[in-house]
Amino acid sequence: MLRKYAVLISIGAVILLGMLAALLFSPIPPPETPTPSISPTTAVMTSTDTVTVTATITLTATATPTTATPTPIPTSPTPTPTRSRAFPLPICIYYPYANGVWARVAPSSSTGSHTLGNPLDEKGADCLFFSARIENEKNETWFQVAVDQRDPDLKQYVGGWIYSDLLVLVDRHKAAMPVCIYFPYRSKVPIYKDPSEHAAEWPGGGVESDGTQCPFFNVPIVNEEGIWYQFTRDQKEKGEDFKDYADAWIHADYLAIVDTNKLPLVTLTPTLTPSNTPTITPTFTRMPTDTPSLTPTITPTFTRTPTDTPTDTPPPPTETETPSLTETSTP
Repeated sequence: MLRKYAVLISIGAVILLGMLAALLFSPIPPPETPTPSISPTTAVMTSTDTVTVTATITLTATATPTTATPTPIPTSPTPTPTRSRAFPLPICIYYPYANGVWARVAPSSSTGSHTLGNPLDEKGADCLFFSARIENEKNETWFQVAVDQRDPDLKQYVGGWIYSDLLVLVDRHKAAMPVCIYFPYRSKVPIYKDPSEHAAEWPGGGVESDGTQCPFFNVPIVNEEGIWYQFTRDQKEKGEDFKDYADAWIHADYLAIVDTNKLPLVTLTPTLTPSNTPTITPTFTRMPTDTPSLTPTITPTFTRTPTDTPTDTPPPPTETETPSLTETSTP
C-alpha cells in the first residue's frame, strides 16, 4: 500500500518542506512605525482695534424771528463832556448881526441839527454858564451849556451847544463886549477908579462876583499889575444896571476870561437821548431746518496680540525591535 502511494507521499513531503524552507529563510519585514498623531492646541486670538473716525457735519440754519420787542431809538446823541479843568464859566452871547441865536442839540449847524428852547438874545443880554468845548469834524469850535445855570430862564438850554463865533471870547475882544464878573472865592470884588490896586476904590463896595453880572467893557489894557478892563459908558441893554460904573476899572482876575487858545478841549462820551417813538428791533433765534447728518469716515487700525501660540507635540516614537534570524538547518 505504501509503495502504491509512495510517489504521492514523496511529492507532498517535498512541497511541505519547500514551504517550510520559504518561511524560515524569507526576511521578516520590520514592524510599521506608527505615525505620530498631532493634537493641536486651539489658539485664542485677541486683538486691540484702534478706530479713527472722521465725521463731516453739515448744518443748514434758518433765521426765525421771535416776537419783536419795541425798543426806543434815540433821536440824536447828546455828548457828555469829561472836564479837564475847573468849570463852568459864564460867557455872554453877542452877535448883533444875527436875528436871535439858537442852542443846538449837537455841536453842528448842519441840516437836520435840532435846536433847544427859544432863540437867545444876540445883543449881549443873555449870558450862560458853559462847561465844555469841542471841535467838530469841520474844525468848528462849539461850547456846551452847563447844568448849573443861575438864571432859571436859561435852564431850558442845558446840554445844548452854541457856536463859538456867537460868544464873547478874549481873542476877539476888539470892541465893547459884555464879560461876566466871576470870582467864586468871594461874594464881591473891588472896582477901582484907575487901573491899579493902589488907586481909590469905586463907591458902592464892589460888584457881585457870582457870574450873573456881565457889563460891557472896553478893549483891555496891560500894565505892570496885569490886565485891566474898563466899564464902557454905553452899556447898551444893560445901561440901567451899570450906568453908575462908567469908566471904572476891574482886574482881569475877577472876570470870566475865555481864551480859546488856552481853554482845553474835552473828551466827549455820547449819551443817547431816547425818543418817544419806539422802533421795533426784532430778536432772531437761529433754528436748524434739517437734522445734522453725520458722514463719518472710519479708518480702523488693528493690533493683534495672540494670547497662545499653537504647538504640535508628536508622541514619542515606538521602538521597533530588530528581529534576530536563527538559521534552522534542515537535516
